[in-house]
Amino acid sequence: MKLSTIVSFIILCLNLSCAKNKSRAPEIKYIELGDPMQMVEGATLQKSFSSPKQFQKELQNFSLGAVQIFLEEREESEIDTDIYAFNFQNVVQESQYQFEDSKDFQIEIFNDKLIWTQKQDQLGNIIFEIQSDNSLKATHMIYEGNILPLETLHSSLKDDFSAMTLLVSVDWTSTKKALIYFYYQRNDYSPYKKTFKNYNYLNPEDKSQKIRWKNPQNIKLQLCGPKIQKYRKHNERAVQDWNKLSQVNGTPFWIDLSIKIYDYPPFSDLNTQCIYLVEDYKTRGPEVKNFGTTFIPSNYNTGTIVDADIVFYQSELQKSFPNMNGINSNGESFDYVFKVVATHELGHFLGLGHQFDGEKSIMSYKHSFLHPYDEEAIVELYKD
Repeated sequence: MKLSTIVSFIILCLNLSCAKNKSRAPEIKYIELGDPMQMVEGATLQKSFSSPKQFQKELQNFSLGAVQIFLEEREESEIDTDIYAFNFQNVVQESQYQFEDSKDFQIEIFNDKLIWTQKQDQLGNIIFEIQSDNSLKATHMIYEGNILPLETLHSSLKDDFSAMTLLVSVDWTSTKKALIYFYYQRNDYSPYKKTFKNYNYLNPEDKSQKIRWKNPQNIKLQLCGPKIQKYRKHNERAVQDWNKLSQVNGTPFWIDLSIKIYDYPPFSDLNTQCIYLVEDYKTRGPEVKNFGTTFIPSNYNTGTIVDADIVFYQSELQKSFPNMNGINSNGESFDYVFKVVATHELGHFLGLGHQFDGEKSIMSYKHSFLHPYDEEAIVELYKD
């Protein structure tokens, strides 16, 4: 079979959706304003991951769970869609074609290339190079029938092979780069718990679904990198507040906070949970403040938190505290605000969603400490 025929078949499948895809549509978020490489500054990167041949076959049983795109600085109203690409012929050499039927993804293998595509045209279709040690390294992305070269920054495979992430850099336009985080999960299904009480958890489509850590009794969390160490006490106090709820109620969760100054992975790594401080990257325009974000890939099919990392943005904090100290215009101290934000983000880390229904809660933007709602919601989440 000629390469041109193969390519046409792949593109046709992507555009026409050759098979039914029952997976939940991936969540795609855009974050912008600044140099996106600030998100990984100082981290130890792993550009490929070990991939036994058996696992390569298992890739067809994965689906795309979420995409996070970090763009370079631009006007907030500007929408960049000028993604330029390269011809398929420049990437894959003609060779024996192999097609494997699949659920969500299809796999084509050309010599040392593994082409991994969903049966719909969206971000997340990847070309891997199979390395001499059988590891996989992502080299290109397929989007809208085109090939976009990418630089793999970090690859992560969950220890139990249930999920994987790719963190890549691409030329988003002819002049601007983007950092893209892909989260993929194996199509596992198992019974999960729901609450019949009015608590908000992580699933935006069903806030009553309990999404939680599989082994919550000792959740490892590290302060990663030298920058965040200055705010160690703020985070320790926030962790203590949540752990006290566990002690008082006998709820089986516990956050074990430690320090990792050097040799730490980026936020996309699935096997390490970290708190970071990013210095020179904003996620919103000047009128909106986003002091912190919790990245929390979760499998809604099993009700499981797969990983979670917390990032504080210094440039966002400086909108209220230019020198990262002192008092803001509301008369609040920096130490007070940072601790409040840390407590809020740890609520997400444990599995709580936002609470905008009028209840007093640290998970709203109006309250600064744990309230009865937070205690009751976390007890309900982990009680069985």
